[in-house]
Amino acid sequence: MDDLTKVKHMIEHWIEHEQKHIAEYEQWAKKIQDRNGGAQTAAALREAAGKLDDAVGILMKLSDK
Repeated sequence: MDDLTKVKHMIEHWIEHEQKHIAEYEQWAKKIQDRNGGAQTAAALREAAGKLDDAVGILMKLSDK
């Protein structure tokens, strides 16, 4: 397998992997948002999820999805 083929395969994996992280960050943000001191952490998790979603969007432009 040449490097370009390998990277295309890896991109598909990275998209799926990052989408799982996005869902997990959102899930944890929801769990802690109403706890004492949790709002700031929840907001940071949501911000991180948004940035990961942006990265997934870029990767999707390169994929067949």
